[in-house]
Formats: sequence, C-alpha cells, structure tokens
Amino acid sequence: MTQLLFLRHASAEDFNLKSDFERRLTNKGFNESKKIAKFCVKNKIFPSKILTSPVIRAVETSKAFRKEFEQKPDIEKVEWLKSNINIKELYNNTIRLLEDTFQSNSNNQKIVLVSHEPNISILITMLMSGRNEPFINIKKASLTALNFNSLNISDCQLLFSIPVGLT
Repeated sequence: MTQLLFLRHASAEDFNLKSDFERRLTNKGFNESKKIAKFCVKNKIFPSKILTSPVIRAVETSKAFRKEFEQKPDIEKVEWLKSNINIKELYNNTIRLLEDTFQSNSNNQKIVLVSHEPNISILITMLMSGRNEPFINIKKASLTALNFNSLNISDCQLLFSIPVGLT
C-alpha cells in the first residue's frame, strides 16, 4: 500500500508584495505547518519522504512541517509540483511516482506532496475519478490522504481531507 498525502502550502505573503514565486510564509503559515504536522504525529502518520514544489512558500511549508517529526523525512524539490505546471504533466509524474513505489516493493510508503491550488484539487479529483474538473477545493495548509493498494486507480481510497483549522 502507498499513501499519498497532499499538503497545500500554508499562508504566505500577499501577491502585491512580491512575485508569486518569491512569496514567503507568514508567521501564521509557519504555525499552520507546525499544527498540521502535530496532527500527523498525534495520529501516527509518519511520512517516508516529502516531495515539494520548489516555490519558496512550498519549501518553507515542507521544512516547518518536517521539524515536528522525530525521524526527519527527506525533502526533495521537484519541478512538477510547481504552481504553473501543466496538469497532465502533474498527473503523469504522480502516476510514475506510484509505479516506482510499487515496483520497489516498499510497503507502507507515506509520501507527502506539497503543492498549490488549483493543482492539488484537480490532481486529487483525477486520481479519484479520472475527471479533471475538481469536485473538491483544498484550503491552505490542508492535508488530504489517498490510499493506493495497487496501480489500478479505481482502487484509490480517500482516507481524510482535513483543513488545518480542524487539527
């Protein structure tokens, strides 16, 4: 089984202050990242690794999230999680990630993907239904978990989708 945990970046500076790619987390954003990680620890959800968009606010979310775990998962920046990426490329790379995980026979992998809207909502919808019009809307610093028991996408199971305010 592989579990993908989708984490939308936490609250960041306004668009007016900097370019979209330079926006940093606010104090609220750092606190949100810490809070969602504490939810994971409390519920024994320990990531194997973290894949993050290279955009500053996503990287900062990943690092603040990671700090709360006793065993620190590796963080890897991947271009295909950027905010301006083609959704088909995002989907194909996610499928490749699942294929690689299943082919390596790594049981119980929990991989966190830190990215942006609307990408996360569209990707989750595609993985769950094959449609590319989102039926969910992921809020900042929300965590959504999908289980994959095989590479058959119809075996995908939504475990939870929790906004930071409910943790």
